[in-house]
Amino acid sequence: MTRPYELIPGESNSVQFPLYETDGVDLRVGASLVSGDIRYLRGASTAGATSDPGAHRDAGNYLVTLTAAECTPSDQSNRGRQLSLSIRDQTATKDWLDGNVQCVIMSQAEVAARFYEGPNGPGVYCSGTGVGTQATLGEHGTADNPTNSIANALTLVGKLGVNRIYLVEGASVTVTTNIGDHEIIGLGAACEVTLSSGSACANTSFRNVKVDGTPAVTTQPTIFNQCVIDGLSNFHGTPSQCRLVGTLTPSNPVVADHCFSGTAGTGTMTWDLTAAAVNSLALRNWSGGVTISNSGLLKDITIEGQGQLQEGAGNAAGSPVELRGAFKVGSLTNLTVTYDSLYDTVRTNLDATVSSRSDFDPAADTVSNVTTVASVTGSVGSVTGSVGSVTGLNAALLDVAVSSRSDFDPVADPVANVTNVTGNVAGSVGSVTGLNAALLDVAVSSRSDFDPNADAVLNVTNVTGNVAGSVGSVTGNVGGSVGSVTGNVGGSVASVTGNVGGNVLGSVASVNGQDLANLDVLVSSRSDFDPLTDAVANVTNVTGNVGGSVGSVTGNVGGNVAGSVGSVTGLNAALLDVAVSSRSDFDPAADPVANVTNVTGSVAGSVGSVTGSVGSVTGAVGSVTGAVGSVTGDVGGNVNGSVGSVTGLTAANLDVPVSSRSDFDPNADAVLNVTNVGTVATVTGLTPSRLDVNVSTRATATDVATALSNIHLDELISTAVNGANVANNSIVALLADNNTPATWSTFTNTTESLAAIAAGGGGGSGPTAAVIADAVWDEVLADHSTAGSTGAALASVGAPNLSEIKNLIYLILAGAAD
Repeated sequence: MTRPYELIPGESNSVQFPLYETDGVDLRVGASLVSGDIRYLRGASTAGATSDPGAHRDAGNYLVTLTAAECTPSDQSNRGRQLSLSIRDQTATKDWLDGNVQCVIMSQAEVAARFYEGPNGPGVYCSGTGVGTQATLGEHGTADNPTNSIANALTLVGKLGVNRIYLVEGASVTVTTNIGDHEIIGLGAACEVTLSSGSACANTSFRNVKVDGTPAVTTQPTIFNQCVIDGLSNFHGTPSQCRLVGTLTPSNPVVADHCFSGTAGTGTMTWDLTAAAVNSLALRNWSGGVTISNSGLLKDITIEGQGQLQEGAGNAAGSPVELRGAFKVGSLTNLTVTYDSLYDTVRTNLDATVSSRSDFDPAADTVSNVTTVASVTGSVGSVTGSVGSVTGLNAALLDVAVSSRSDFDPVADPVANVTNVTGNVAGSVGSVTGLNAALLDVAVSSRSDFDPNADAVLNVTNVTGNVAGSVGSVTGNVGGSVGSVTGNVGGSVASVTGNVGGNVLGSVASVNGQDLANLDVLVSSRSDFDPLTDAVANVTNVTGNVGGSVGSVTGNVGGNVAGSVGSVTGLNAALLDVAVSSRSDFDPAADPVANVTNVTGSVAGSVGSVTGSVGSVTGAVGSVTGAVGSVTGDVGGNVNGSVGSVTGLTAANLDVPVSSRSDFDPNADAVLNVTNVGTVATVTGLTPSRLDVNVSTRATATDVATALSNIHLDELISTAVNGANVANNSIVALLADNNTPATWSTFTNTTESLAAIAAGGGGGSGPTAAVIADAVWDEVLADHSTAGSTGAALASVGAPNLSEIKNLIYLILAGAAD
């Protein structure tokens, strides 16, 4: 069974269907549908012709567009949403087979599930970008094709029967109308809603969007969840898990749960409680800085959580604020802060000396770090500052030089270990770890155990004499000769007999007998260079001119060669820079030229293509883009420009109506093909009504005469009637005879024809006066019994009685009788 065609409710829908030839096999292509060919039946009784008659689309497939009204269900029942299309050929001779298309108008729930599913249930998607009306159900407001404005989104949710609008990531919209009882959800980051003065948000829910602006005051609150509320005025709502920024001006009492200040640093967000209706502000589980402005004695403010409290402008003196939690309180003038009992005890203990705390026991409590202590009875780990006295020690001696202590005897008191001695040691030093102290401060050369021929000195700063042995490295200058140097030499060197592996930063007199002045100069500038005799093996680039000859060039010559060139491989150099026509080996009749820019003379042979203009062409030309002087042969394609003349024709007559041509004689000139002709009164030898039928179906005069004679219709006018040919009870017989059956043979025209009846006053001689009188007056009253007739009235009158006669006499005498 074919699945019904699904239609979007309340929208214009297009339905495609095939039509078949009357043989039921082939598709009918190009049929013309007229109004009434397609009818619809919706629900139980709603029916009619479709507004669109339908039309052929392609290859036997047809399309009809149903209006929004035609696609609106009668009701939401299954039967009310059924729609049937009947496609009928209304002509007597069928041009196609009748058909039927079963449709079903989708329910709102089906449309929502098909096109508008979202993370929080069905909803309309809005981007806030674009112009125009984008409110077609099933087409706009989907995740793939979001609508462009809140206004269009509201239209779509009304059609869809939901109240949820999704703002795609980055969407920014301005609300100017009532969006009460709707849910606005931001998908991703940077979704923003600006509420203008014309907007109303009673019972509206915002989620994951930034909200700002000045909406209208409403009696019902707005719900904010995981939003950024920035500088919102007429604020009436219950924010939860929201970041609050700027100054919020509520219009009604506010309860905010798990919200926090979005102002960085030491700044705060501000609650402006100017509105009289704002009699309470409750911040539950609050975090961050908050400033209270324009509060009063009758406004209850409770802030629970942690952060800081600042006082803004306009607060009445004594305006109450209750803090519950850990808050830093700024300088307050008119706000009166109270704390809950537990926090008040903690706060009192935090800002007092340890010794004054009620729960402090100096004999038992340990203090880890103390800045200033008057006296300590027990032990102390370490002390950074000064100590008055320590039991068993003189504190004055703790931080002075050992030699200055009054109880120090340098002769008797040993110092176990000394790290650094900055001054002199007047006495002897017993030992220095690993060394003979007597040898520490004398010249190495004067040491009794120093052998300059055998002892190695690791590091020497300055050597004024000669060094007979080898030296690892020398940083400064060496006056004498050095056998070899492995490392670098920082100073100058008289001469080097070996190789120098590194760089020489200073000057070098000569290398291997060569003049170093010639090393880093152009070859041509060297004093010993003879350009006429000295050969240069390989030259990469020559920027200047070469005065002499060049033997050969292996690569390309990028620039120009001013002088002569002996030869170029495969070419005669003398022919390179001359006109082709002047070359001695050029045969214009035989040599092909691949590409030619301009040709001033004639070309006898064929030409592949020509971009510019051509004076004349004798042979055939494929196509010509520019103007052509004259064409001798035929033109196969189209000519876009004007044509001066065509042999035997006047060009001016080519593109005008035939009737307007100066040489056209409508009485004599034949027109082979005519596309459109209006009404034709007569055509010689033809009846115009027969022109638009198949020739094979046209009847001749003989065919018509024979057909009339066969049924004796010729006897109506052109042939004498044969009574035997008029059948009994035929129409003619019924008109002529009143017998049953009506018989033509009894008809007498001399008495029963129309002329005879008219001549005889009704036909024949007619009834006489005596006959009429006999039929009316000469009959007894008993025969006049027809109800309501004059005879019946007379017959019903009886003889008068005595009483009636007396009354009649009395009336006559009184003069009252007529």
